Amino acid sequence: MTNMKRSRSGYVGIPLRVLALATGAVAWLAGGLPAVAQEFVKVEDGAREQLPATPFVGAAYGFIWLALLLYLLVIARGLARVQGDLSELRRRLERTGTDAPKPR
Repeated sequence: MTNMKRSRSGYVGIPLRVLALATGAVAWLAGGLPAVAQEFVKVEDGAREQLPATPFVGAAYGFIWLALLLYLLVIARGLARVQGDLSELRRRLERTGTDAPKPR
């Protein structure tokens, strides 16, 4: 049983060693290659595309308001359904003669 554990740990160790050697080799090679671009060169008078921000801001505000109204609509429908269920439950309790809790 101990021999199996040793062989398994040996198989795990081999890929880790190969990975470490490969990483070291890549780092060594990268350090020896000359860099292509040493500094940043600003482009003057380049072609620019400027988009007006107003339509995008308006669309973003519209989307937010639409999402908010949709959320409020969903919440209002759920609240109306719960209130309907509570009123039906009160009616059933009154029919059976059980004391129903008084509404607040």
